[in-house]
Amino acid sequence: MNVHLDYYIPFIIGWIRVKEPGDMMGGNARGEDAMIRFAKTCAVAAALAAMVSAARAQEPSLHRGEMLARVNCATCHAVGATGDSPYPGAPPFRELGQRYPLDDLQEALAEGIISGHPAMPELRFSADDVKALIGYLKSIQTHTQAAAPGPRGG
Repeated sequence: MNVHLDYYIPFIIGWIRVKEPGDMMGGNARGEDAMIRFAKTCAVAAALAAMVSAARAQEPSLHRGEMLARVNCATCHAVGATGDSPYPGAPPFRELGQRYPLDDLQEALAEGIISGHPAMPELRFSADDVKALIGYLKSIQTHTQAAAPGPRGG
């Protein structure tokens, strides 16, 4: 989530602008309206600050996930939002969600991914690294993610 306060500031300023100098002090209807606008603006500003804080908290995790993918996987896989995989048989990471529900990769990433392909190394990641990597993978998907398998039975 990218939050740009520069976009919202003109709206906030316009919302609280007082039309006459005495509006805030006179207790007249306009002054009361200005006070209400001011209170609403404070609430909006607090909400925007919370959104910015949440967005900034996510950014380091996404950057860490991208770094982990680049360091550990980019030799064979396309790990970004564009580009071809260096190794022809390796799926681009932006398309993994079409093959698997990405959350289902958590256990494999933590315990060690083992592939039928002999060139792929066994990789193990810490819980924090798994969370960062899954978050990054979700952020670059180009299509709808695969659905989790339904219950089996007959």
